[in-house]
Amino acid sequence: MRITGQPRRMLVHMHDWIHNAGLEKRLFVVASHERSGTHLLINTLCAKLPLRVGYGCGTLAGRGYHNLGEWFGPYEDKTRRFDAQRGFRESLNRKGAARNSIVKTHMDHPCFQASDCADLPVIYIHRDPRDVLVSFYHYLQQDAFYDFNPTVPDHRFASVSDFLRAAISEFLAYGYSLEGDFQNVCGRWASHVKGWASAGQTLLVTYEELCLHPEAVVEKVAAHLNLHSRRIPSIGFSPKQTILPRQKTIGNWREWMTGEDVSFVRTEIEKIGLIWEDWIHP
Repeated sequence: MRITGQPRRMLVHMHDWIHNAGLEKRLFVVASHERSGTHLLINTLCAKLPLRVGYGCGTLAGRGYHNLGEWFGPYEDKTRRFDAQRGFRESLNRKGAARNSIVKTHMDHPCFQASDCADLPVIYIHRDPRDVLVSFYHYLQQDAFYDFNPTVPDHRFASVSDFLRAAISEFLAYGYSLEGDFQNVCGRWASHVKGWASAGQTLLVTYEELCLHPEAVVEKVAAHLNLHSRRIPSIGFSPKQTILPRQKTIGNWREWMTGEDVSFVRTEIEKIGLIWEDWIHP
């Protein structure tokens, strides 16, 4: 007999409650610049580590993770950027949602340090900036993005070249950033990565390694958090939640960037003080 409807939902909630009750109360953060494989990492860790199940806390939270202060309230008013974070941890504890659980954020490091979760261990996933910026371009081209975010100005450009060189908008300058002191999306990426890479106890993993050697990434994260991993087949974006996925690819930038574009990206990244060869995928 197949159980459906309300009885099935009740059974799912009961299963989740029993599973979660046996876990320690421990939070950790998965942080990244947008389009760096955030949800691929979250989906993989949720499947392979003993983590809390069920929908998390915070606007746009998904099954298996919490969302920390998306967009920091109205982006037009920088003084309200932390409104969405007030009471976040208290809400987690009140709902019993803090057990071995992921907190997702795209905040840059200075902004995270000013948040209510600055004491938590962080896993930071980064990706070849050329692929990140191409994916970000396509992400902001989609009508669905503006359906989700109706107050955001149009960020659609005729080409990736134009997108890379455009002056940074207020929306991109202060979305997830404390200072917003960069000139374009290339500098925004470099500032984000440099901040987290200098953050001491942060564990850095790469999107490329996650795609090519997922078990090695899981073992690295498990050791960092003192958790035991499970051996199950690798998973992808579907059917787990992700945000406007495009492709699970490495090197897609080659189809969209000219040689001049790559040179521009490199120059802008090196202005921030990063070594180009340390951050690109060969």
